[in-house]
Amino acid sequence: MTTQTNNVESQIQELQQQIRLMQLQQQLQQMQQSQQQGQQVSGSPTNGNGGSVASQVHKRGVRLEAATVKASIGGQMTGILRATLRDTDGEALQDKEIVFLVATTRQEVGRADTNARGVAEVSAGSNGLDPILWAEALATGWIAVFSGNREFLPAEAKATVHLSIA
Repeated sequence: MTTQTNNVESQIQELQQQIRLMQLQQQLQQMQQSQQQGQQVSGSPTNGNGGSVASQVHKRGVRLEAATVKASIGGQMTGILRATLRDTDGEALQDKEIVFLVATTRQEVGRADTNARGVAEVSAGSNGLDPILWAEALATGWIAVFSGNREFLPAEAKATVHLSIA
């Protein structure tokens, strides 16, 4: 029996090491992608001698915050998914599209542009017809995604949903 126990424990440790290795590999890939996005070459300006000069595009970082949603069920699901987008100096970024996704499935819940305060909102009531989608968001949370653009790097933020019965 102890031989079997030791064998099982050994297998568990090996699986844990493999999982940790996969997590580290994912982190490395994400870091490499971030570096590549920050060092993309754009255009082909000339150097005055007819040759082209590569110039680096330095994208600015952003801070994306996803607010915890307080949803309620009365005759219909109500609640608002809210995300705030700012640059690294804390200035609100207006007219930037934020996509709202269920955390585990990454299924889209909705999308909205940020206002003058950098806030984008999607009403849960408009998607209340899909109870499976909202049940998944209740269980796993949701993600706000800014895809980035020519000036700003992409960002994601996760939040949870707290449910009350009205």
